[in-house]
This record gives sequence, structure tokens and C-alpha cells, in this order.
Amino acid sequence: MDTKNYWQKRHSRTDISTVGFIGFGITYNFWMYKIKSIVFKSTIKIQKVFFAIPLMLTKMFFWRLKEKYIIRDFHPLVLFYFFGILMGLISIFLFVRIIYLWPIYGFVPSTSFLAWMLSIITSLQFTMFAMWFDMDYNKDLKGK
Repeated sequence: MDTKNYWQKRHSRTDISTVGFIGFGITYNFWMYKIKSIVFKSTIKIQKVFFAIPLMLTKMFFWRLKEKYIIRDFHPLVLFYFFGILMGLISIFLFVRIIYLWPIYGFVPSTSFLAWMLSIITSLQFTMFAMWFDMDYNKDLKGK
């Protein structure tokens, strides 16, 4: 479903009741009409937000870890996230080493491959346990 065309068709009609929801009244529907017309006239520049949004999400994630799980109340999930990231970086280094040594020896060195696989598995386990602890710690915020 193309949402932009859908709302443009609804905006092309003149009566205001076609914009929002019947039960919310004319004031709310008029406000929704103004907001949606502003949103569809604006455009997002992908070049600006391609790096800005992931960078902002990463900074806010680490800020939340620092504020909530280190400063306010220490929780071991910070260590799990730390070791998961550390092992992920080690696995990237080992993968580059495997790609570098493969053409030199003509085969994949088994020790490097096993170390790479062990570091990937360890990284994923640390990260998944940290996410599990994080979800369990915040389960009362979920609501019902």
C-alpha cells in the first residue's frame, strides 16, 4: 500500500471528515489535516540522515547504559555488552587475518579459523545474554 498516494487522495476531497477519525471530532481532524499536509510537503534528505540517525542511536544507547546501569545502579549486563563488543572486534581482526593468510598458504589455517569461530560465538552469546538481562530488568516498563 502506498501511503503517500492514499493520503493525497483523501486530502483531495474537500470535506474535513475524510481526514481523521469520526469519533475524535472536527477539531482533532482539522489538526490532523494540517499536520499530514505539512508532512507530505516536506522531504527527507537521505544523505543527511544516513549517518546521523545510526550515530545518534549508538550514542544514546551507550548513554543509557552509562546512566542507568553504571551510575544509578550497577548491573552486570554492562560487562556482558562490553565483552560482546570486545569479542566482536577480535572476531573482525581474526576474519581479516584469515582472509590475509588464505592466499598465502593456499588453505584456511585451522587455528585461526577455530579462534575466529570461537570469538564469534562468544561475542553473540555475551550480546544476547546482555539483551536478555536488559529486557528482564525493564519488563515492568512494558505495560500490559
